[in-house]
Amino acid sequence: MLPKTYLMTAPVGGDINPFGEAMRHLDLVKGLRQCNPKIRCPTHEIDVTTLWLGEPHAQGSRFLLALPHGLIPEFTQLEGKLMFQRGWRAVIDKLVNSHVILKATANRIFKINLDYDGWDGYCIACRKDSIFMKATAASKLCDDCEFVRKESSKEADKERARWRPTGKVMVDHGSHSIT
Repeated sequence: MLPKTYLMTAPVGGDINPFGEAMRHLDLVKGLRQCNPKIRCPTHEIDVTTLWLGEPHAQGSRFLLALPHGLIPEFTQLEGKLMFQRGWRAVIDKLVNSHVILKATANRIFKINLDYDGWDGYCIACRKDSIFMKATAASKLCDDCEFVRKESSKEADKERARWRPTGKVMVDHGSHSIT
């Protein structure tokens, strides 16, 4: 399984905004509540929104996480090795891993793909170098990597054809050759 670094840091390459597509915190909470109606968020906080499973501070309720008010970037923002704002993709993934919301429901409501096969629409070959290029669904490769794969496949076919046995056995005995 490939690491899901695309949830934590902005992709590199192309004309991709390092913040991704920002989402208002209220829209994120609304979508999460569509995923699980038991998610609650008290309205009395000043600069953060806390998410709870069940009524906040009640017996049996569970604190999930806190979100800052305003726009939340798609990708988690890092400064050095410190995380200073979690992206909304990472928030959704945390709730899926905590079994608070279903992955399929989150994918449908937020129109994203959190599949754990490591593919989210970006080239699987480029991701190894921390470069995120959009890929085709058929090959999971970007156009450049698909071209390289096809060319190397043609070269490999030529090499195999060159060494493919022909049915004749060639034995070299010094200067004499027996077929």
